[in-house]
Amino acid sequence: MGFKSEVSDMLSDFAVLIERQVAGYERKELLEMIMFLGTDARGNLPDLFLGEDMKTVYFKFSNGVKEKITPDNLKTCMDYIMFLKHGIVDSDNAERSA
Repeated sequence: MGFKSEVSDMLSDFAVLIERQVAGYERKELLEMIMFLGTDARGNLPDLFLGEDMKTVYFKFSNGVKEKITPDNLKTCMDYIMFLKHGIVDSDNAERSA
């Protein structure tokens, strides 16, 4: 297995874990968020951090604070990414089912 496929598998695993942790998001949109977090050079977005239980995913902010991904903070992050990408927030998806 090559490096590229190993990274792809790891990103997919993160998407699966987040999907299990937070209902209401499709794996495709979670993968897009993960890719954006990993490639954005602005430095004002959180990193993803896998918990010691190897099942829980956290946001890790630039100040070192770790916060378990929840429906609320995931929505905030995804809205901010939408704003960075397009200059708008998708108000049609403002409410997600939990």
